[in-house]
Amino acid sequence: MEIAVHKGRVVAGLLNFYDDLLFDYEEGLTVKKRLSRIAERLWLAYMHDNPVVLNQINNYNPKYLSKAWSAIKAEGFKKDDAYNTIANEYGYPSWSKVPETLLDFSFERAIDTLLAGDIKSLEQMLKKDPTLVERRSAYAHYATLLHYVGSNGVELYRQVVPSNLADCMILLLKHGSDKDATMPIYGGQFTMIDLLTTSAHPKVAGLLDSIVSAYESYDRKLPS
Repeated sequence: MEIAVHKGRVVAGLLNFYDDLLFDYEEGLTVKKRLSRIAERLWLAYMHDNPVVLNQINNYNPKYLSKAWSAIKAEGFKKDDAYNTIANEYGYPSWSKVPETLLDFSFERAIDTLLAGDIKSLEQMLKKDPTLVERRSAYAHYATLLHYVGSNGVELYRQVVPSNLADCMILLLKHGSDKDATMPIYGGQFTMIDLLTTSAHPKVAGLLDSIVSAYESYDRKLPS
């Protein structure tokens, strides 16, 4: 049975615009190469006056925070700005800091499986490779799989909420995800539950309370 996945208007627009580019994990692909492809696509949108990327620019580029599309156009957005926007979205202070590190393909696929709500496939992945719950993103926010449950602080297109997210979260916890693990974002260090309870996406999806309840119930069952 296909799981319904809540995608906000902005997120849905980005998924549609970037399309397969976001799920291309060819062998040998580095962080820098992947993000350069995304930055080029963002630049293409700007050059074609397509505001689908507005939220990325005015959330992740300090020069254009909260600015309207017309203001961004008037100020002369440059190609370097596109690259720095993407660098910031993935946790880097500037494009020059984006590394040539290889992507962790199995981790990336596990994220996509989690966010699709494919709990059976996710469980198979975790049984085959138990280290997945301990690993962290190759991007500078260093998120764990559990952090992606928070729909906050990670790549914008991945801030989605499958209807069975509570069950997926419990699966991660049962397989050893560290509920106290933090990621560096917003100028601090935050756990998944910190991010979840301050994210608009699970609330809009009507799932925030059920996810928090499942988290707290599982927490109480843990040995002291």
